[in-house]
Amino acid sequence: MDLQRTSTCEQCIIGDQPLILSVDSQEDSRFLCNFVLSQLGCSYITAADGRSAFELSRLYQPALILTEIVLPDLSGFELVSLLKKNPYTASIPTIAVTATELMGGWRELLEAGFDGYLSKPYQLEALEALIQHFLPVLVTA
Repeated sequence: MDLQRTSTCEQCIIGDQPLILSVDSQEDSRFLCNFVLSQLGCSYITAADGRSAFELSRLYQPALILTEIVLPDLSGFELVSLLKKNPYTASIPTIAVTATELMGGWRELLEAGFDGYLSKPYQLEALEALIQHFLPVLVTA
């Protein structure tokens, strides 16, 4: 796991702002996450399901993906598996943001291919710290 990754691909940056994909089937959760992202000076796109998230990831190659585990079509585990197998999306850090209790805990997420995780409900500062960890070049608003 490369925790110091910084994105240099043109598709990942819009102006000076890193592009982040927020994936959650719950509109309120996407709204909250996107509010934090905008406050951090990030550009963002959203998806409500795994298939849309995968297609957006291939098309835009965001600098970071934040995804729920429970999605209506593909699970977060299936999504991260597809992302890591695709040469265009394999290096994008993918963070699980979930309220789902897992038998294997955070280790299960990391073994599945996630680069990090955040448990819901979360403090806004925790989300900010996680984003800044994976995007150290982040310019805050």
